[in-house]
Amino acid sequence: MSERAAERLRSWLLFLFGAACIIATLDVAFETSLFLRARGCLWRTVEILFAATAAVVTYLLVVRACVASVLIYLRSLPALAFFVYAMIRMRSAPSERFHFVEYGVLYLLALRATVVDVRNLLAYFVALVATALAGWIDECAQGLSAVRYFDVEDIKMNVVAAFLAGLVFFSLFGARPARARFAA
Repeated sequence: MSERAAERLRSWLLFLFGAACIIATLDVAFETSLFLRARGCLWRTVEILFAATAAVVTYLLVVRACVASVLIYLRSLPALAFFVYAMIRMRSAPSERFHFVEYGVLYLLALRATVVDVRNLLAYFVALVATALAGWIDECAQGLSAVRYFDVEDIKMNVVAAFLAGLVFFSLFGARPARARFAA
């Protein structure tokens, strides 16, 4: 197997693993959120999860991405602010807001896999389609769950989260997302 084929396989398996983790934890996440809400610590737990995710993303973007200029980071602030604003405004429940983190990260995993073969803006689009498909499968699985239900609004939220993650990434790396292969 060539090095490129091995990279393609690793990257898509990582994306599929991320999607599978979201789907496999549907009922567990729901029950956990009920447990935390009943004890009054759901918001605090979500805040800690958001802070930890922000720390990891900051590490990847500042330390591992090797962005050449502070101005590039400043250029990305409006896109990042729009991501956070949409996350807060689209749904009120903290557990639903975490969809933005899940599908933002899943989008970046799809983009990482896509750039092995696809270049330029098409890579962003292919990653968006892959993430939207994963979100749709996630909702179909929720429709089969005894404690969850199929919700078109969740599909929309997942796609918006993926799109906005792509917008943030585009604001940092432009039309050449392959430059940011920092998540290896």
